[in-house]
Amino acid sequence: MYNPGATYRIQFHKDFTFDDLEKIIPYLHQLGIRTIYASPVFAAMPGSTHGYDGIDPNQINPEIGTPEQLRRISTQPKSLGMGWIQDFVPNHMAYAPDNPWICDFMEQGKMSAYDQFFVTRGLFGDEPPQIEWTYINIFWRSICQAGLATFLCLLIGFPTAWFIATRPEASRPIWLFLITIPYW
Repeated sequence: MYNPGATYRIQFHKDFTFDDLEKIIPYLHQLGIRTIYASPVFAAMPGSTHGYDGIDPNQINPEIGTPEQLRRISTQPKSLGMGWIQDFVPNHMAYAPDNPWICDFMEQGKMSAYDQFFVTRGLFGDEPPQIEWTYINIFWRSICQAGLATFLCLLIGFPTAWFIATRPEASRPIWLFLITIPYW
């Protein structure tokens, strides 16, 4: 088993990109860093300084680089005997108009192309939300079917002023679980 030892956390944002990291990897290696722990890299809200406000888990955040750059820089530490831990957060999504999944789901409900990524029991008045067993069932089913770890996020709340003002027909209380999608 790999021992991450001395770990250095990288916080990607528009002012610290993949190119910036690539320039300092040799220096980190000289310092004795054994593992790079990278902040989220998926497309996030414009100007995000942390990446935990994702808007598209199928895209790399263009403010920090490209998929090709990520592939290149993620192999550089390996060539130096260093590890790479990726903070993988598809369960963090911005509840905002920039997020096409949330917008489509709020507008289309069960007919949304993204309905499969949300547990919606009770959202549409069909039955009350079931929280405890939903966590267990989704986790177990996902592990068995995909052979992968699955991360879940419970969003409990009510529509924001933005949804009420711009999409009143989609405004209803929210009880959702977000299920991960495959990492590119």
